[in-house]
Order: sequence, then C-alpha cells, then structure tokens
Amino acid sequence: PFVGVGGAGKLVLRLARGRAGTCAGPFIRRPEGEFHTLVGKRVGLVGLGRIGSRLGKRLQGWECEVVYSDILDFPKEYEDAAHVKRVDLNTLYSTSDVVSLHVPLEPDTRHMMSDRQFALMKPTAIFINTCRGPVVDEQALIRAMRNKTIFGAGMFWGITAWRDNN
Repeated sequence: PFVGVGGAGKLVLRLARGRAGTCAGPFIRRPEGEFHTLVGKRVGLVGLGRIGSRLGKRLQGWECEVVYSDILDFPKEYEDAAHVKRVDLNTLYSTSDVVSLHVPLEPDTRHMMSDRQFALMKPTAIFINTCRGPVVDEQALIRAMRNKTIFGAGMFWGITAWRDNN
C-alpha cells in the first residue's frame, strides 16, 4: 500500500507524542523517563519529493529547522516553498535531531541506512523510515537501538528481525 504525506506526518507526530500518549504536545519519551521536544529541533529529510517536501512544510508548525539531502537538484523556489535547506548527506545524519527517510526502494537505496550511517547520528536522534523496509539494514538498526547509538526509531514497514529477536 502507498503511504502518503499524511501517513509520514502522522508517524513523526506519533513518535513525537510518545507511545503511551500521556504527554501534552510533541514529546518523545524513552522508558527511563527522558523527554525530548520536537519544537525547535533540526529534522533531516532524506529525499525531498512530494512527501518529503510536504512534511517539511508541516514541521514549520513546531518551528523545526528542516534540512534535506537528495540525489536530485531542486529549484530554490521549491526549497523555499517546502521551508528546507539542502545539506550533504553526512551533515544531515550528524546534525539532525530527527532523520526521516523518503526514498524509493531501488538497488542503490537498498540498505542505504546501515551501521556507518547510524554511527554518524547523534545519540539523541530519532530515526524514521517511511519507505520500504529494505532501505534500512534491519540488523544495523537493531544494533543501533540496543547499543543506544540512536535514541529511537519508527518505521511504517515492520522490522521482521526485531520481532524474531525479542
């Protein structure tokens, strides 16, 4: 099934509100009781097509700084309308509080998120995959979560390896 911009936005906001939904406003909670707010955070979009650009616009409501990386070049007017700024991919990974993937599953995007990319991310970062699961190396994501390399993750497409190992 196709996941539209509404679904991507809902996943970001659902993670931002915390699993239990006990928090008012956009907060993310780790079981140890730490809280993070989405307000004012840097959100990195990998892929700025239709879904990524619309998510960029929606994040302005939380005063997020939205950066993106894409293999395509977009006109300045498109970037301005989406309220985004282009950065290189490594900078996006290393400086974003939230990294959200919006790329198609193709041979060159398969496992584009693996150990090296997770290692670049902040230990406080949230990773969101709105694309087909194989874009992410599931074992690398599990390692990143278990080792607390990243703070948390959310995916539209289930992690079979996580279910098998927990």
